[in-house]
Amino acid sequence: MANISKNIKRLRKQNNLTQDALAEKLFVTRQTISYWETGRNQPTLDMLGDLAEALNCSPLDIIGTKKQKLTHEHFVALVFENEELFYNITNDILHSPYLCEIAIKNTILEAFSKMDELSADSFIESFTGKLRAECEKLKQQESTTKGVKTND
Repeated sequence: MANISKNIKRLRKQNNLTQDALAEKLFVTRQTISYWETGRNQPTLDMLGDLAEALNCSPLDIIGTKKQKLTHEHFVALVFENEELFYNITNDILHSPYLCEIAIKNTILEAFSKMDELSADSFIESFTGKLRAECEKLKQQESTTKGVKTND
C-alpha cells in the first residue's frame, strides 16, 4: 500500500492538483484522498480507472513501477485494464463467446498460479502468449469433438 499512496500523492502534485481538487473530480471527500495518500486506505479497483484518468496516467502508474514484481493488485489491475485486448485475441481465434470466456478464465488461473515468476512489464506479453496457446488448444479440441460427432 505504501507505493500506491506515494504514487497517488506524486501524481496528484505532478498534475498541480490539491487534495480538494482531486476529490472533486472523483466525487469523493478530501479525507478520502488524504487516506489514500497516507496509506490508511486505498482506492477500490472500480475507482482505480477513474483515479488514473483524473491523474492523466494508467492504473499501473498508480499501483507501482513496471519493473516491480507482479503483486495480486498488479495482476488484477492488468487483467481488467487489458480485458478488451484479451477478448479480441480470443475472438479472432475462436469466434465463440463461450470458448473465449473459457480460454480467458483458464489463462487467468494458469498465470495467477505462476504470478511470482512474472514482473509487471512482462505480464502482458506472457499472458497474451499463453492466451493464444490456450485458444489454439480449445480450437483443436472443438474440431476434434466435431469430427467425432460427424463420424457417428
